[in-house]
Amino acid sequence: MHQTKNGESPYMVQDPTQFEMQKEQIALLHLLSLAEKDIKSRRVVSPDELRNNLRNLINND
Repeated sequence: MHQTKNGESPYMVQDPTQFEMQKEQIALLHLLSLAEKDIKSRRVVSPDELRNNLRNLINND
């Protein structure tokens, strides 16, 4: 007999590999959400600015 709660199964069995992949996908979606907020807030840099900033970081070490 299969028990349900409000028409849905209260438990789910998931393979550990699938669980890890799901966690990574959720983390990626969160990063994309943060990036979209940055774009909407105009917190962006041009590719040239990024390149120069990275070069400065490398050269200062």
